[in-house]
Amino acid sequence: MNLDKSLIFRSNSNFQIYFILVCFILAYPFGPLIVNTTIFIIIFFGSYLLFKNKFYHLLNDKILIFLLIFILYLVLNSLINFSGFSLYKSLSYLRFYFFAISLYLIFKYYYFFQKYFFLIIVGIGTLLSFDIIYQFIFNKDIFGFLPGMCQYQNSEIVNCERFAGYFNQELISGSYLAIYAIPAVFLVLNYIKKNNYIKFCFVIFFISLFTLAILISGERNPILILLIFYFFLLILNKSIRKYLILLFFIYAILIFFSLQNFKHLKHRYYNFPASKIKLINSADLNLIGKIATNQYGMHFINSYHVFSQNKFLGSGVRSFRDECKKYSTDYLSEVYQYKIVTGLNNGCSSHPHNIYFELASETGLIGLILFIIFLYFLIIKNLKDCLNNKNLAIAISVLISLVFPLKPTGAVFSTIYASFIFYYVGLILFYKNNVDKKI
Repeated sequence: MNLDKSLIFRSNSNFQIYFILVCFILAYPFGPLIVNTTIFIIIFFGSYLLFKNKFYHLLNDKILIFLLIFILYLVLNSLINFSGFSLYKSLSYLRFYFFAISLYLIFKYYYFFQKYFFLIIVGIGTLLSFDIIYQFIFNKDIFGFLPGMCQYQNSEIVNCERFAGYFNQELISGSYLAIYAIPAVFLVLNYIKKNNYIKFCFVIFFISLFTLAILISGERNPILILLIFYFFLLILNKSIRKYLILLFFIYAILIFFSLQNFKHLKHRYYNFPASKIKLINSADLNLIGKIATNQYGMHFINSYHVFSQNKFLGSGVRSFRDECKKYSTDYLSEVYQYKIVTGLNNGCSSHPHNIYFELASETGLIGLILFIIFLYFLIIKNLKDCLNNKNLAIAISVLISLVFPLKPTGAVFSTIYASFIFYYVGLILFYKNNVDKKI
């Protein structure tokens, strides 16, 4: 009887773990509140596994040590800056420390669930991709959600630039596919028995579908994420190179086809960037002036100026949105001696759209250096092991694409982008301690 109860309890526990992980992946269309709720439930299960199995030596991992030091610095920084809001944000950032640990423990003790979990992500990505394509064709998705950034004529939609499917107003569906769905395809490969034809068809079909949906979504950043991801995966994972070389040709065909047939894509991926390049080349501008012709550039200039006012400690976590209001476009152009040639605003936003400018402006040199040390132990110290651990190579390649310095990013202190990052921190912790099992 006791054995039966134990089996029932374990079965229920397994179902709960599966359910909450899937809920986490499904939470993004509903916004940060629901994502945070699933993160805290995952932390609850992870804490149970940590204390039950006394796996305390994991906390001695240098990745987690420097992550904790970074977070404690954020708390101290908020106290020094006398900011209650920053203190709240700094303390709440601890959830990502425990989130990464919890993911590691869940994957460790429920290893057999991985293949189903990644297959579910591929399935979710498939539904989302078809929904985006459906929305593009019919100007509404299967739930009736309309696309974003539309032009209307006589109350009729004549042109739209953003298609998010059932993500509705959360315009991150392209990023979601690039960060979760496409890497899941490669992770699933580890569980397909050696049949090169099935593997080939599986990869080509799903990657092509997801890539087409990402292009249609109108998001530019996911394209950069994928290019960086594939570049490092090509270097770190020998077994996937044959797929990647073919995928580059498929990418070229899809991009050419999309630019020729979809007006909104030609505008977002070609006409708009081309107009910025033409403006830069046509005007007599210094380097800062060229940077200032782009809205992202204005974010960077303003955040650098915020950083320059307090180089060591910064202005406080999540304070950029307030500090940036202090400096007008005319003031910045005078300080950095550049010519204003566009009608862009002063670069004020909720965050600087680059995690390194964000860290520099809000946490200063100390915070930026601590975060870079954390990335060093997380990425650089594990690169050698990637050659013999293909799943680790996939996880690290995705993480590099998320923290790559020479591209726009989400806010490192926001729920959505931080959850992307620390999901892969959890996977890296798991894969670096568990060499791939060949099935």
